[in-house]
Amino acid sequence: MSIDLKVLNNYFNYKNEHIIEEKEGYYLQYLIKLRKEITEEEKCKVLAKLDNPYINKFIEIMKSNGKENVLNNLYSNLRITKIIDCEMIQNLIAKNSATYGGNYYIGGRILLLLGDKIKIDNYVVNLTPYHELLHLLTTRIENENVISIGISTNTFGEGLNEGYTEVLTKRYFGFLSEDEEDTYSIYKWYSEMIEEIIGKDVFEKSYFEANQDLLIKELAKYSNEKNVIEIISFIDYLFDNEDKIYTIEKEMLDDNMTRINELKMLHNESKMIRNIVFNKLITIHTNKIKKDLDNKEIDEKEYVIITNRFIDKNKKIKKEIDNYYDVYNEYIEESDLKDERESKWKSLKK
Repeated sequence: MSIDLKVLNNYFNYKNEHIIEEKEGYYLQYLIKLRKEITEEEKCKVLAKLDNPYINKFIEIMKSNGKENVLNNLYSNLRITKIIDCEMIQNLIAKNSATYGGNYYIGGRILLLLGDKIKIDNYVVNLTPYHELLHLLTTRIENENVISIGISTNTFGEGLNEGYTEVLTKRYFGFLSEDEEDTYSIYKWYSEMIEEIIGKDVFEKSYFEANQDLLIKELAKYSNEKNVIEIISFIDYLFDNEDKIYTIEKEMLDDNMTRINELKMLHNESKMIRNIVFNKLITIHTNKIKKDLDNKEIDEKEYVIITNRFIDKNKKIKKEIDNYYDVYNEYIEESDLKDERESKWKSLKK
């Protein structure tokens, strides 16, 4: 256990998940191993050696959903994967406040944080390991500088990738849980908007093949590549910003109000970026439906119905998302009220 914690400590010293330890020949031997197609005998040995209930259940469910063809990359990655018992270290990492998991690559090894058993509880089944196994399944190590995970390359596209991973976790494994917390909700929503534009089959193909270019090119059919890259970058900004906002708000709870202006700025920027992403995706969807109209695949009446339905549905979700984030503006409002009272008091004294 102490060795595992030491390894974990090394990982959590890095924000970037894709840093590779520079050690001559060390990386190369694992890259060669990954490049070599896994045999049926190797696959059986790896699965028997790991004998992890989450992995076994994951493979079973993926096969039952007709996804056996995408499992080879999982088997290949398992050859260089070290599984760490997440439940035993949860108090250390997440302080029991959340379910924790992780999929990291460093020094030619993949570190996978999973629970050590499937919970039998009728009301709560932990879906985090399945989320992490989707990451492992879609991890492709191209070379020492490029690692793709799903629809992200290195860390570009990480926000959208987390959202779509959660969509697929719920889609394929959600039936296991009667009471599972909704995580990555805003990124899940964006990925659902995009899936409606490019189609489920194309989005899943891009994800399972770790082919970010396919996603960008498909969206660019109704816009342009520069605009699509901006959307992905904006979503990444929101993803990174949430960590900063959470850190400052935790300090506010500890009665440290010195960073209120920074918090205000981050909230305002996030709201602005959320609006930009929303409007850009609405425009791309409208462009797609207009293309269908021009190609006489739909008529004017259908064009209006389809575009309005998409806009109205996502405006409703956007309002819920905005309301969720507005809850966290209490610190800002309290500070503004305090400033206002002090200003009035000063004017009265004059």
